[in-house]
Amino acid sequence: MKKKKRLCLLFVFYLLSILDAPAQSSLLPPVRCNTTQATTDARMAADPAYRAYVEQYRRALANHLSTRNPDCSAGPVIIPVAVHFNSGVVPAGQEQCAINLALDQVSALNAEINGNDPQNSAFANFTSCFGNVLGSACVSFCLAQYGHPAGYGLAEGNYAVTFGQVNFSNTSGPGSSVPQDNNWAGYLNIYVSNGLGNLLGQAAGIPGDFSGEGVIVAACSFGTGNLSCSGMNSSASCSSIYDEGNTLTHEVGHYLGLYHIWGDDGTSCSGSDQISDTPNMGGNYSGYTSCGSHNSCNDLPTSCSSEDMYMNYMSYAADICMYMFTSGQADVMYLTAQNAGFTTATPGQCQAPVLPVAGFNHSGGTVCLSDCINFTDQSQNFPTSWSWSFSVISGDITTDITSSTQQNPGVCITGGSSGILRATLTASNSAGSSSPATTDINVTVLPDTDPLCIVTPCTQYDGGLYADLYSASACFEGCPTVQPGYQVWQNEAYLLPGLDGGATYTLDFCNGYNAGTWAAVITIATFSYSTGTAGTPIAQTAGCSLTFTPGASGDYIAVISGDGNCGGAEVQQNNGLLTFSCTGAGCNHCGNTFTDDGGPSAQYPNNANKTYTICPSNASDVVTV
Repeated sequence: MKKKKRLCLLFVFYLLSILDAPAQSSLLPPVRCNTTQATTDARMAADPAYRAYVEQYRRALANHLSTRNPDCSAGPVIIPVAVHFNSGVVPAGQEQCAINLALDQVSALNAEINGNDPQNSAFANFTSCFGNVLGSACVSFCLAQYGHPAGYGLAEGNYAVTFGQVNFSNTSGPGSSVPQDNNWAGYLNIYVSNGLGNLLGQAAGIPGDFSGEGVIVAACSFGTGNLSCSGMNSSASCSSIYDEGNTLTHEVGHYLGLYHIWGDDGTSCSGSDQISDTPNMGGNYSGYTSCGSHNSCNDLPTSCSSEDMYMNYMSYAADICMYMFTSGQADVMYLTAQNAGFTTATPGQCQAPVLPVAGFNHSGGTVCLSDCINFTDQSQNFPTSWSWSFSVISGDITTDITSSTQQNPGVCITGGSSGILRATLTASNSAGSSSPATTDINVTVLPDTDPLCIVTPCTQYDGGLYADLYSASACFEGCPTVQPGYQVWQNEAYLLPGLDGGATYTLDFCNGYNAGTWAAVITIATFSYSTGTAGTPIAQTAGCSLTFTPGASGDYIAVISGDGNCGGAEVQQNNGLLTFSCTGAGCNHCGNTFTDDGGPSAQYPNNANKTYTICPSNASDVVTV
């Protein structure tokens, strides 16, 4: 019997057609949102940097929920905001009105995310079934006024609101309608467009990574309804039930780590948003407006054996019926903002600049050869540029660089045994440049045989919040042997994401394999997660073990075929136990999810929908992948 350990897939392919209409479509009913685990997985698959961010975030979230400060006594975490209107959204002469509209919307977002929606008092009627779970995220948003990126026509003191200056066709990933402009990294970017068809909003991921993407909302659902601008679609102009600006609150909830409250499982009760104090729900309550008839738990509709919390911002109810987050949801949003690097200090984008005071720390001077001393800027008063110099003032050490303009550079030790490295930083912003800050670092280079220079694996993630989305991932440094625990089967593929260029990897199943039973051929090829297709083969062997070195970092696929058995019956014995390992320098990633990606036999569920051509095409065992 074929036995396999099921490992989580890194992605689900998800495609969405977006109508490029000049105004909101009236042919279809509005769709509240298109932010799901599927769209997040698709972005993770296509964007290694985002995938690494999400993996780090999930570990941090599981480990640090206990650090939440529930009474917000230290003050809120503050996030700067920029609002970008697509071309054609704001008529000429209405720019100031649109800025006022943005200010009003951000003010409402602050109230809603911190438990101050005027309708909150209604929740007191339902505490007997839900508990006293009304949450405040202790997060504040400020519409930025200073330190703007160049090229957008914004002077110091102007609000960070742009009109047609961002390319909305450059999106954050597959299936995403959210633009990405890297110049606006470090902000919560709110993109507003007329061209979303019947879609009201979407976030760039769960969570977002503040890399210049953000959330997008249809112009017809942007704003609280308190203001309107002549000739401009705004709140309620696509439907009267989306009239309070709650589409933005919903999408920001996603961007700060929240899933749909019903678990994106249709009307069943199998899905979950992974939040302990939100009840399971068997539906999304799209466009629901009947909340006025509910005054107690006895009045509420039910599903999944409990009352439905349709009034949660992460449902699809009409704006008039959405007014709360739970405490658990608030905890996640707070920690997401904190993990992204935001603090209780007012960001430089939200206060007039003053002269910086330079300062920094470093990772220490005891290193292995080729290790880097990492410097972390701790300058005050929000510098926007940095000038570093590095010099060896004694000893025989050598370094790879002598200067840098990065905020947080690394200086790698390329030779020698000891010495003193002098590091100097000058920080600058629009108010001027700081006095230099200088530190001398005593550097000791350890021998290769020192235990600190022998790379060992980091701790494998083993559960906690979002465990079912992440439980198969492990972080590797130096790459111990990965043994999934099942036998290889011929005519199957195995995904190897995130391999390091120049590192040496070995895929092996010689333990238990009998070449007399079937003749194995191993092929390694590049792989594209965005298209789900294999590319150019980089290595191949006839046998049960292949050692290979990728020429570049990226995602790869291993295909194991049987000579002369193209698509034929799979051998039931002597197949060998699969292992995967990395040795030598450069082994920083070993494929942090190692996935059996199927073969030709429909007998096994993971094989049914794979279409790789993995069979030898001629007698010399050339494999077309």
